[in-house]
Formats: sequence, C-alpha cells, structure tokens
Amino acid sequence: MTKSSLSEEDLKKTVRRHLPSVLALKTINYYVRNHKDIADLKEVAEAIGEKPAAVKRIANELVQRSLLKKMGAGLYNYSPEHDVGEKVKEVVHLWSDRTTHRQIMALLPKEEKKKAKISGFMAKIRGLFGK
Repeated sequence: MTKSSLSEEDLKKTVRRHLPSVLALKTINYYVRNHKDIADLKEVAEAIGEKPAAVKRIANELVQRSLLKKMGAGLYNYSPEHDVGEKVKEVVHLWSDRTTHRQIMALLPKEEKKKAKISGFMAKIRGLFGK
C-alpha cells in the first residue's frame, strides 16, 4: 500500500485487533471523519445507515478493544491510546479512500468480506429502483 506509513504487518494487526468488521470500520470512521470524541449511538447509527441495535453491539465490542468508552445513556467516547489511535485512524482513512479500500477489505475475515459484497450488491439494487 503506497499511501500508508504503516507496514503491511502493522495494517493486518490493527485490523485484526481493533477493526475486525465492516461495521467496526464504519463506526470508527464516523468518529474519525467527523472529529467527534463523544457521540450518541442513535446519531452514529443514523449517519452510517445501520440499525441502532447493531451499532450498540459493535460499540460494546469496541469498548472491549479499547477504542471506545461508554459514557452512559447511549453516549460513547472515542478514546484509544495515542499510538493505537493513530494506527486506527490511518486504517480508517485507507478504508475510506477508493484507491486503497480493497486492500483494507482484503484484511478482514472472510465472512465480513461476504457480508460486504452482499451489502454492496443490495445498495446497487436499491439505487437502481430508488428504494
């Protein structure tokens, strides 16, 4: 990956340890892109087009992975350790960039890649029919 300051091994480790799913990437991307430290999960779910229950599940997983902290009443704080935060931010930016998106997707577990393909296909179908 030419755009990354991280080695291929660091990218793999960061994805596996901290961002193991497309939903995790989408959720953290919301915080990183919007420069948010604290956000309500309903706001995150609406912004990323996911169900609040799914976002709550991944937020709790991201708490266990030390990326988010639960603040109460549906509020979560994006607060990774500095070096982890920088790596995660770089992975999220690479995932968001159409020229490097596929390389990050390739690092996800196989079942996540399948879900992403189905989701992408359904989005195209909805776009064709305006639904």
